[in-house]
Amino acid sequence: MLEGLEASEINFSQTTLENQVFRIDSQYFRKQYLLDDLNIHKFPIERLGNLAFITDGQHGYHEVDEASPIRHLTAKNTSGWFANDTGADRIASWVNENNQRSSLQKDDLILSTRGTVGCCAIVDVDVLPANIDQDVARIKLGNPLISPSTLLAFLNSSVGQDWMERNQTGMVQQGLALWRVREMPIPIFTTNYQGVIDRVISISKQKISESKAKYTQAESLLLNTLGLADFSPSTEAVNIKSFKDSFAATGRLDAEAYQPKYDQLRDVLECYSRGVTTIAELAGQITNGAEVRVYQEEGVAYLRVGDLKNLTIDASSVVRIDPANAEKGLEKIGLQAGDVLVSRSGSLAVTAVVEPEWADALISSHLIRLRVTDTRIDPYYLALFLGAMPGKMQIQQLSNGGVQPEINQPALKSILVPIPTQSAQQEIRRLILSARKLRDSSYELLDVAKRAVEIAIEQDENAGMAYIEANS
Repeated sequence: MLEGLEASEINFSQTTLENQVFRIDSQYFRKQYLLDDLNIHKFPIERLGNLAFITDGQHGYHEVDEASPIRHLTAKNTSGWFANDTGADRIASWVNENNQRSSLQKDDLILSTRGTVGCCAIVDVDVLPANIDQDVARIKLGNPLISPSTLLAFLNSSVGQDWMERNQTGMVQQGLALWRVREMPIPIFTTNYQGVIDRVISISKQKISESKAKYTQAESLLLNTLGLADFSPSTEAVNIKSFKDSFAATGRLDAEAYQPKYDQLRDVLECYSRGVTTIAELAGQITNGAEVRVYQEEGVAYLRVGDLKNLTIDASSVVRIDPANAEKGLEKIGLQAGDVLVSRSGSLAVTAVVEPEWADALISSHLIRLRVTDTRIDPYYLALFLGAMPGKMQIQQLSNGGVQPEINQPALKSILVPIPTQSAQQEIRRLILSARKLRDSSYELLDVAKRAVEIAIEQDENAGMAYIEANS
């Protein structure tokens, strides 16, 4: 009678299963949630709190110290399975010393518990030393029943994500209480099966490391080509400018815009032996994106600053919008392969090159689209240049705004871009595309590990093993 409906008919005794607060709302008893409960209880179960030490990060004030090696990781650093330090502040050592419970170690898991709940990543030495904020949970395993990588795969699986979605609370902003995280039921797979999952994730991590090395090679090649490998910007905070060379020329009165390091960089760029151009000259069209705030499961891809990673667009985080609402925006901001996207506000100097699969997407108002029409400039070289030191410094100098820095089109158009040889630009492009291929391969392996966990829960470990052998 209820077939085809999102409705569940259950015995009263079933309402108490995994229901410590005795919820009776229909959302809590969705069919998929009930099926997950039945499936995971085919395995030995342990509560996560019995397997690991779990705590949130520091609350309240934290002192930023750019010279400190200690990273301050937030919920945005939990995406992508492997903890990252993109956009992370550096905090004073005393903050870390006073919050040792949330000071991270290798193989800890970090889990976002507020806002975008459920993103989980494993910590490696490349982001250490680090501490977390109050919207992130630290999960430090202390029980050999389950490995960190296998737990990571389970938490990122549909079953783990369903459980966290089911147990969120809050009205305006959803959150997952730490006591609920500690009560999460964890299926314990056999040691052999965990070992296979661990190996798949280890290979994925290796590919990510190789990908990062390729990006580093590309950036090093760019700096060497432009004669900036040994560039050491001045740390002087004082610069004397005439009215003619300051406010009259730029309309800026803030001291930040006139730091000596910016003049120093501009002098080097203007003297580049093969010549220099500007964004205004090399980009035939420069267009801002459009603001849309209502997302849906299906529809037109809507690209935001957070979707731009490593000069590409991360499909896993892209949201969708109503085609009818997007139509006018698409007419004005149509994308095509080879366009360069640049962040306009918030996190500055974030860039990506548009690939063919994103040609029908709409971009957010926090992005600017550059269409490269100068054949002397390769889009991949330009995207890397703007995100690397020489481009990023110019964007920082030209940005304005208080709480949220931003750069406008006139300022962006004035950025200087040296013109290297085509061979150098093509090698940069090759390294970037090679890095992208390794990264895509890494993500495919993570999908294999996640699906293998799901298949083991839905069917059994033998079926999961067969899936791994066929897909890795």
